[in-house]
Amino acid sequence: MMDGENGRQGGKAAKLVCRLANRTVAAVGALIFLYLSWYAFWTTQYMDPLGIELPFCVPDAKLQNLFILCAALLVMAGLLWLEGRISERARAWIARGSVMFAMVWIGIGAFWWIYSALRVPLADQADIYLNAGYFREGNFGSLLPGGYLDCYPRQLGLVALTELLYAVAGEYNYFAFEFMNAAMTPCIVLFGYLCVRELTDSMSAAVLYSLTMLGCLPMVFYTSWVYGEIPGIFFIMLGAALLFRFFHRGKPGWLIGGLLALTLAYLVRANALIMILAAIFALLGGALRHRKWKLLGAALCAALLPGLAFSGIKQIYQERSGVEKSEGMSTWSTIVLGVQESAGRYGWDHDNYAYRIYQSHNFDKEAAREEYLSDLGERLKVFREDPGYALHFYREKMLSQWNEPLHQALYFSVNYPQGERPAEDSFVYRLNTDLFLPLLRICDRLQSVLYLGMLLYFVCCVHKEDDLFRHMLAVAVIGGFFFSALWEAKARYIFPYFIMMFPVAALGYRGFVLSAKGRLGALRLGMRERQTRGEQNSGLH
Repeated sequence: MMDGENGRQGGKAAKLVCRLANRTVAAVGALIFLYLSWYAFWTTQYMDPLGIELPFCVPDAKLQNLFILCAALLVMAGLLWLEGRISERARAWIARGSVMFAMVWIGIGAFWWIYSALRVPLADQADIYLNAGYFREGNFGSLLPGGYLDCYPRQLGLVALTELLYAVAGEYNYFAFEFMNAAMTPCIVLFGYLCVRELTDSMSAAVLYSLTMLGCLPMVFYTSWVYGEIPGIFFIMLGAALLFRFFHRGKPGWLIGGLLALTLAYLVRANALIMILAAIFALLGGALRHRKWKLLGAALCAALLPGLAFSGIKQIYQERSGVEKSEGMSTWSTIVLGVQESAGRYGWDHDNYAYRIYQSHNFDKEAAREEYLSDLGERLKVFREDPGYALHFYREKMLSQWNEPLHQALYFSVNYPQGERPAEDSFVYRLNTDLFLPLLRICDRLQSVLYLGMLLYFVCCVHKEDDLFRHMLAVAVIGGFFFSALWEAKARYIFPYFIMMFPVAALGYRGFVLSAKGRLGALRLGMRERQTRGEQNSGLH
């Protein structure tokens, strides 16, 4: 009897924790996207693809934003109306047809983009694809003190992926990486669709998701970026789709596949850690709410597996090279970058600050760490003494990342080989010049649609009794927002969270229209009841 009473009390406590978690997600997410939606309505930021890495803020097209937001709501209302009047088979065909069209559209755009002009990878891209080739030749110099992979050992996972690619496609074949990116883009569209379908069987949400994905032009332009953005997003969205399927269907194979996919995402891009934390949050919520304690073991695996896999890669490279594993430059180096202001940039690195400090101490990691911490302390002191400036700094820092509709996608795509630059009257080159602002406006409208959809999701779709797994993608976006406040600023870093928003925003529009329809129906019913009572009272007299 006592055990039963304790069990009931434990169940009540678990439900209370889950309710609190849902309410926190709803409140925090709504505040974030109320803030972002407001600023996205009035202003936008961009980066001149032929200029320097400096974000510019300009007034937005308010009437166009208002029109596209109203259009998104009307489209959802129309889809819901149609959904209620056709057969289940027709709904399934329309949903599948819409995502197939989006996949073909994005796929054609991606392959056209990588074949439209040759582009030379520079900076970090070049370090990745060159070192993968050097490693295959037995040259491990970048692992020595001061080398690229001594400073940034987190890139070893991406180097390993590139080495595998070279084993198939040939040495130093960075176009093969671009080809892989292009092949992954329609799959990313499909994975987002599967996330929507696992969360709802509604045709309307699936079709709106597909329609918005048609405008995801930054993903097309990022296919020529020989780096980890596209592969990282591929594995993140695959992992999310598999985990949603596990939560609904309970088969362990989906769980194992989802955790492996997220591990691969982490090896390619370290910021996948935010999605892994969201998955752990969902698994813990399921363990508490449904008292399925095996999910605690799954959460532990999700926490340990990425780190263990990356340690294994580092160990392999240590054995191949004979160079002792490096922990890289201190994490504080990137955090202190995130609080610096210079040349109109808030939190952006413009002069290779972290490496300069590391080099000035003759690659002594501990000495460099002390200087990073000293510089961080100085900046925090400035913030404490002038809270108004601190508020201005973080507003500008966040908007320069989250209010940039192209996410620097074209900025990183204008490096052509000597003599291979496209003609100035070509469509490809004009995207960087006279067609750039029209393109920005298209992406800007889409960003406003997504931000409002996210706001509607947190207001209308996050209920206190929900299973936490339903909000896994939304939680990852919240985590990404706070992480971007802490870390070095770049609009590129926001791009994975941008892709996560598409399924969530579609559900947000559906939830809002259904809620409005329900409230309108209740209002009409109430008016009829009052009218009926009034007529009855009149009859009594």
